[in-house]
Amino acid sequence: MPKTAASKIKGLHKHHNRGCPNRKGKPTNCDCPWYAYYKRVHKGLAEWADEEVDPRRVTKAEAVLNRLKAAVDKGTYSPDGEQRSLGSGQRFSEFVKEWQTHYAEPHGLTSTSLTSMLDVLVEGLGTHTLEHLAGAPLQIERWLNKAQVDREWSDNTWNRYYEMLMSIFNRAVKWKTGGVSRMAVNPMTAIEKKTGAKKKFETRLDEDVEKTLIAACDKLNRPQHQPHTKLLTWEKVGELRHEWLRAKGSPSLQPSSAFRAACAVRS
Repeated sequence: MPKTAASKIKGLHKHHNRGCPNRKGKPTNCDCPWYAYYKRVHKGLAEWADEEVDPRRVTKAEAVLNRLKAAVDKGTYSPDGEQRSLGSGQRFSEFVKEWQTHYAEPHGLTSTSLTSMLDVLVEGLGTHTLEHLAGAPLQIERWLNKAQVDREWSDNTWNRYYEMLMSIFNRAVKWKTGGVSRMAVNPMTAIEKKTGAKKKFETRLDEDVEKTLIAACDKLNRPQHQPHTKLLTWEKVGELRHEWLRAKGSPSLQPSSAFRAACAVRS
């Protein structure tokens, strides 16, 4: 017959520390950690659940053991921890950490502004599971609208948070646990972005273009075979450039010091 666990609960054992005098005594008489032994899985319960499991009592240990067994039976068990094992039951806050580590950082998406935005999202939605959020687009939209009022967001900022959630949830749909997507659907597809938000345009003078302009300054600055032609002044360059930028629908751009120096008229 198989040996009965000292805890009287199948699969629940103590992993005694070296020198523990209670190796053969009642498990609840020492502070050694509880371990699960189930279908070839041998794992510390407190480590797996990422929470305190009282070594002097059996009740909490048994509850965590049952959750671990359920994950193993469903094929979603992960030795990295309970949240990784839950799949669609994973909390949004935990998934955001995983998204940062395994998606954002490898793709170079690291910045103070990104961290700040994620903190806001976790503060507002972190306690909900992915399964709950997948079926709660209305709740997400109302949270975004309330956050816009409370934090005085512009429509552009609202849209940036919308796009961030869209990206995170897209990854949740693609990532699977035990062959099952963390999220069945992306709830953001049922929410419309803010319309009428202003688009930001950014104009940059590429290095090769700037060099070409600098090289052409001497030719632009010489008399054009007309006796009374005025030399091209910096003011004239600014006027021409302003007209060009306005035609492109972009804001004015300050030239580099090299471009300014090359275009300046020497007395």
